[in-house]
Amino acid sequence: MSVELSAIVFCAVGFVIILGGIIFAGLTWFLRRMEARFEKVYQRFDQLEQRFDEWDEKVA
Repeated sequence: MSVELSAIVFCAVGFVIILGGIIFAGLTWFLRRMEARFEKVYQRFDQLEQRFDEWDEKVA
């Protein structure tokens, strides 16, 4: 294998590794952001559940 061909292969492998790292970092950022947003939704559902429990106690 010539020097030029091995340099191209090493550059391609490095590019794939860097691209994989970028994709991994992007996905972790996305998941953390979605978790923060869903935390707000979970809090809202907890509030609604409390209201329904209070309503059930008043009705029963």
